[in-house]
Amino acid sequence: GIETKFKHARYPRMIHPSESIHTLYEIVATEKHFAIGACSSLSNLQKACHDYMTATAAASNDSSEVLSIRRSRTATPIHDMLRWFASTQIRNVACLGGNLATASPISDMNPLLCSLGATLVLASRPTATGAIRRRHVPVSDFFVGYRRVQKGDAEVIERVDVPLVRERFEYVAPFKQARRREDDISIVTSGMRIKLVPSEEKTGGEGNCWIIESVSIAFGGMAPKTVMANDTMQSMLGKPFDEATFAHARGVMMKEFAMPDDVPGGQSQYRLTLACSFLHRFYLYCVAELRSDVAEMKAVSETMHEYPPAPMIPIEEDCGAGTTTGFVSAPKPSIGGVQRYPAPKVAVGLEAKHLGPDPNGTTNDTTKDLPLAAAAAAKNSKQSSSKQVDSVGRPATHVSGPLHCTGEAAYADDIPAPANLLHGSLILASKCHAKLASVDVAPALQIPGVVGAFTYEDIVKLGGDNRMGPILLDEVAFLPIGDLVEFVGQVLGIVVGVTQDIAESGSRAVAVEYDEEGLEGTKAVVSIEDAIEASSFWAESIHEMRRGGDVKEILQPPSRQTTATTADGTKGKLVIVEGSMRMGGQEHFYLEPNSSLVIPSESATRLTIYASTQAPTKTQDFCARVTNTSAAKVVCRMKRMGGGFGGKETRSVFASVAAAVAAKVTNRPVRLTLGRDVDMSITGGRHAFLAKYKAGAIVDEVNGGVKLHALDVRLYNNG
Repeated sequence: GIETKFKHARYPRMIHPSESIHTLYEIVATEKHFAIGACSSLSNLQKACHDYMTATAAASNDSSEVLSIRRSRTATPIHDMLRWFASTQIRNVACLGGNLATASPISDMNPLLCSLGATLVLASRPTATGAIRRRHVPVSDFFVGYRRVQKGDAEVIERVDVPLVRERFEYVAPFKQARRREDDISIVTSGMRIKLVPSEEKTGGEGNCWIIESVSIAFGGMAPKTVMANDTMQSMLGKPFDEATFAHARGVMMKEFAMPDDVPGGQSQYRLTLACSFLHRFYLYCVAELRSDVAEMKAVSETMHEYPPAPMIPIEEDCGAGTTTGFVSAPKPSIGGVQRYPAPKVAVGLEAKHLGPDPNGTTNDTTKDLPLAAAAAAKNSKQSSSKQVDSVGRPATHVSGPLHCTGEAAYADDIPAPANLLHGSLILASKCHAKLASVDVAPALQIPGVVGAFTYEDIVKLGGDNRMGPILLDEVAFLPIGDLVEFVGQVLGIVVGVTQDIAESGSRAVAVEYDEEGLEGTKAVVSIEDAIEASSFWAESIHEMRRGGDVKEILQPPSRQTTATTADGTKGKLVIVEGSMRMGGQEHFYLEPNSSLVIPSESATRLTIYASTQAPTKTQDFCARVTNTSAAKVVCRMKRMGGGFGGKETRSVFASVAAAVAAKVTNRPVRLTLGRDVDMSITGGRHAFLAKYKAGAIVDEVNGGVKLHALDVRLYNNG
């Protein structure tokens, strides 16, 4: 997605394997391992793991019961990690093979598969008539670098074989830490597995502790690829399973994964601390599981004395196995919500009329002392819904509420495509503080499927007015040749094509040249400080407010004036302070980006505009101006927006205008829906402010009180 959306990678052939290729889609459990088809969706894998977790042995013999336990213990960590893997929509279409081939260094599943000792089966067919060749690669050896894997160009990942863990004394746990639990990439992720044996079974002697027979620890987010903690694992092999061994292992891990402060992704110390905390939590988890296994063996076996007890842990850390793995294994209930409405508060106004208390004193109706509206609300709240008189004091469902909650609400981009629809993509400036030298649309027009590319010259041909603006006409629809490019992302034109991808390819193919002649030694104005330095101000926006005497005279430096007197005669020492205060800008970040659908009719003499805008009148006005169409023949319709917050009050018009120009020239409907990155590069946001102040206060000589004497503030707005 990132490669195609932002890096514009081209994949001319997309292959979708048929589900009839059962080895790519099946999830099969054998007596030794799970065989997971590489194309099986993550949702199907999660469901299969859940089934194995809850299944009971089909037969009553011991071997069948043991196999059921092994499958359940292997499936549980996979299931738990998948619950927090991306979102439900992504899990429904994503597959395990794709996740492995992507080789993300912060993948959730890859470290877990490494720790489980999973193996990939890579299949290839070197010749069209030859046999299929298969080779097995451990997942831990599959990743060779940042997003690079040990896979040939002619090979495909056929399946993933995950060995089953033992029915007892072998434990696996997944770990993950992200900025939020759901639908977020991990900071650090890990899979850990350990196999324990009693000391007498290991050494032939009479031991009283458990020995680490094997251990496997893998991490994501600690290197440019998924890595095994080899040094840490080696330090634990053959050692007693106790706190001392794990404490020493954490020290080894600190050295093994030491990262510089400027490591890509940052947070080097935090990530290292997370990794060590995962190892400690894994120890606590294994102790709790070991207790359970030992207790179970004691209940069914008379040879309990052969098993050493589980290590002791401090009581403050003895929280059970269900919490030591963090939120990964925690319950995940369905999303729900409750909204509670407080009783209405009715203020007594001039028009309110009190009913007064019952003159006979025969009732205890407290509503008699309330204003009329409050009394009506109180009475209605006591009535059942079947006897409800009116809605005063009762919550009411928003008219569009059910549509919003079910996802059925139609926005501008949801309107069904009319016949002959064209999709638009804006031509944007990639350089600022330079003159626009030329815009060559010929390369775009050579792309099959591109219908047209329109710039300022096409507005001139229409006889339209290129100027726009919410108050002053200080902006343009399409920047003319020779004008100064004021910001990266300024609109130069629009390309339309039969599909969105073709239109975007066309806009990227447009050749734009810039000219910096005559601008040498000048500086681009990109901040308030730059504007102050260059005296770049709108003359119409300069306002001054004065009250009292001459502020400059009052706020003299302390060396020239050290005492002062207030208006009420208070005398004291004059204290002067000065400085600055800043308030940054803010992106409106509405969920629905700017979107417009323009449908021409009557030989393009009429335009109907469906837009996501807070300013339908301005949209109508400027679409009419720019396309040289009578405003009476331009209709703007706006049913709902996916957010605006003022960001679509005046800043949304440019999208409708660009689409209207293309629709007018081609006499075909044009849809223009901006990507999030494009929307943010064009629209700006709420304005930033910088205040430079100088204030004087008088400290009373008698009681030490302080009173503001004078204030001089120069407030600058990035408008």
